[in-house]
Amino acid sequence: MLADLNANHHFLGYRHTNTAGRQLYNLTLNRTIRHIGPHFPTYYSANSNTTPDIILTNFRTHHNTHTAPGPLTTSDHIPIIFTIPASPIQIPTMPRPSFKQANWASFKNEISENINSTEFPDPATLEEIDTEVERWHETIKTATKNNIPTTRHRTLPTPKHSHETNTIMIQFTALRTHAHIHGWTRQQYNRYRNLRGRLQEALIQD
Repeated sequence: MLADLNANHHFLGYRHTNTAGRQLYNLTLNRTIRHIGPHFPTYYSANSNTTPDIILTNFRTHHNTHTAPGPLTTSDHIPIIFTIPASPIQIPTMPRPSFKQANWASFKNEISENINSTEFPDPATLEEIDTEVERWHETIKTATKNNIPTTRHRTLPTPKHSHETNTIMIQFTALRTHAHIHGWTRQQYNRYRNLRGRLQEALIQD
């Protein structure tokens, strides 16, 4: 919810409080809602700048968001540009192999072809052994470079639903599809309300 609530409280940066501010603070303190911004002024007066415009979410809502001030308009408030991207947030990191995306079949074939392509002398001198070990090492490095991609980002972890939550979601999708085709009935509506109640309990457990 984005709204001009005029809620004044110390945790919002105000020097004084009012009823709306105290109520908002209590809801936040009780983990009923979460205040996520904005963290910049949205209203300017002759002697102060405040943030009467507030963004609130359900405490168990997990989205990647970005908040920025908008351009000048004819309103006496600064617009808020609030973005909810669908893609996960990625943090730059040191380059490292991404083993999950590796082509292991090609990796194995490339190593087998190159390592087995030369007959190893028998008996061998220490110099010949060192040369062969170095060749194996270079073969593995080349195969790694060709078949295992490098990643330079780390994706922030996102909450995963439990099996119970996923099952409820599947049941709701099936119910909605059936109702869309055949129409809603009292029994289906009661089933829908039951699923909502179960989902609320499941999300608390998640």
